[in-house]
Amino acid sequence: MALISAMCLAIYSIIGRKERSNVSLLTYTFWLYFLSALFLLPIAINDFQLKFGSQEIIAITGLTLFTTPLGHTIYNAALRKVRSFYPCIISTQEVTGGILLGIIFLNEIPTRETIIGAMISLIGIIIIVYHSHHQRQHQ
Repeated sequence: MALISAMCLAIYSIIGRKERSNVSLLTYTFWLYFLSALFLLPIAINDFQLKFGSQEIIAITGLTLFTTPLGHTIYNAALRKVRSFYPCIISTQEVTGGILLGIIFLNEIPTRETIIGAMISLIGIIIIVYHSHHQRQHQ
């Protein structure tokens, strides 16, 4: 699943980077979200069960209308402005951010394995950014 997810993110990033010169960011993201919603609508309708209370509905609505589109739009904007590997490696930290938000807002204490995984991921990013910066200085 992780490999398939990584491949999908790579394809998503390549298409986003390629389309930067063909269409504006807002037009691109509009069609991206619209087509994604159409693709996922049959699955959502098939699996729809209203078991949520008002707090859950508010949270899901907030994710749907604000945070998810905002995050993806910022990601696509970054693909247009900086070297493509920066937004790609930073996007891997969505999980680390979720861990931190869980600690802060939900008082969830991560397991030792979770902490180790987040640290390995952060160390990997530091190594990649360091080598990229070091390589650019020698060019």
